[in-house]
Amino acid sequence: MRGARLAARLVTLLVLLVSLAAPLAAEAHRRQARGGARSKAAPAIHRVKSAGTPNKITRARRPLAVPAVVRVSAPPRTLVMAVPEFSELVPLFVWPVDGQLSSTFGRRRMGWHQGIDIMADLGTPVMAAASGTVVLSRHEPRYGRVVKIEHSNGFTTIYAHNDENLVEVGDRVVAGQPIASVGRTGRASAHHVHFEIRQAGFAYNPLYMLPFPPRPALNEETGEDHDDADE
Repeated sequence: MRGARLAARLVTLLVLLVSLAAPLAAEAHRRQARGGARSKAAPAIHRVKSAGTPNKITRARRPLAVPAVVRVSAPPRTLVMAVPEFSELVPLFVWPVDGQLSSTFGRRRMGWHQGIDIMADLGTPVMAAASGTVVLSRHEPRYGRVVKIEHSNGFTTIYAHNDENLVEVGDRVVAGQPIASVGRTGRASAHHVHFEIRQAGFAYNPLYMLPFPPRPALNEETGEDHDDADE
């Protein structure tokens, strides 16, 4: 009798355990299925070690594309890029020296250029571009040895980086007269003449007022920027 009762109790206990195990297995299966779906939708996870925190988990994010910004400074207030509208007032200018252009008027790599640079050998005579009166002949930090001549109708020409100035303030000169010799004084990287034409204080492109044919340009920069040079 006792053996039969013990066997019956064991059978009952086994049935009870089976009945409890089935729901638990089903719940585990559902949790596993939900976990797989989340792992497919979630972004990539990387473990990153930081100081004092082992295996810190961070979610990888795609970097945002930042467009490149190109900053172009405005030209100086005294620099005029447009073709001058006073052609009837322009004196009969001539080239101050015969040579190739190494830097043109306007925008340059490091700033703005208020004249043109004409290459020539050391000591080559620099001629007055038109008749006028010498109003400046001295040495300046940027221009080096420089000559400035005033002409009719408010025009002024500037000849910079000279090796030697041959005229003094107050001298009257005529077009083609030697006034200096080519050098590289001041802020200059090669022998050349930095030449400007101004009218009423504004710098204009000398190529608009010099006779043709223009000298070929080499696209080299032989001088420094003169937008803030001494006058």
